[in-house]
Amino acid sequence: MRWTRRLTGLAAAAACAAAAVLALRRASLRWGATEAERAMDLPGDELLPVPDLTATRAISIAAPASAVWPWLTQLGQNRGGFYSHDWLENLIGLGIHSAETIRPELQVQELGETVDLAPGAGLAVVRLDGEQLPHVRTDAARHPGPCRADLERRRQHAAEKPWHF
Repeated sequence: MRWTRRLTGLAAAAACAAAAVLALRRASLRWGATEAERAMDLPGDELLPVPDLTATRAISIAAPASAVWPWLTQLGQNRGGFYSHDWLENLIGLGIHSAETIRPELQVQELGETVDLAPGAGLAVVRLDGEQLPHVRTDAARHPGPCRADLERRRQHAAEKPWHF
């Protein structure tokens, strides 16, 4: 009798944990975005017409695009960092240091440049549209190995994951 109560308790706890994970995942894929923002076509969507996952996250910044753009173009582990919690990212040895000023030498200037997420994991810039967006996707040519095999598998299934800013 005691073991059935324990088993029932464990099953209930597992169900609650699964429900929490699903709710948090849904919220994280939509963080900050309105229904209208999630429904709208975004620049670059045509590069991957049938994605296997869509995540639209948004924030409002009280500044013109011309003031924000230079900060976005220097994102990356090999550039100006991620303007995040450097200490947390560096706990796992990423060597990230967020820039506190705009530095032209750190900014993406042309197509094909790589934006590193971590050593050995980069995204290639495949589109630049003025001050609208840098569009990046996995850079398998620069980072061969398991990443490349995974990318080849994903390409066969039209599942390449672009990022838009």
